[in-house]
Amino acid sequence: MMNGSQREIHQMLLSVVRSLADSPDQVQVELISGEENALFRVEAAPSDVGRLIGKNGQTARALEAILNVDARRSGRRIHIEIDRRPDLGTQS
Repeated sequence: MMNGSQREIHQMLLSVVRSLADSPDQVQVELISGEENALFRVEAAPSDVGRLIGKNGQTARALEAILNVDARRSGRRIHIEIDRRPDLGTQS
């Protein structure tokens, strides 16, 4: 169960990732673990995964940096993991 801060981060991450995706309705964000170090798993359509990760991981790192601005003030760290949704098959 997410606390208030984690819920805010979840909503922000979901909003930003959906705005980047071609298939925003296929984006899912889930909190995997965390109090001090939270791991959020982002699952998206196979065609969106590369865009969300970015060249050499730049987009994913930028998302983490944005999320960590506020988290670091309270001594926490946010990590994200981006993967294709297994129920959507492979990219064609």
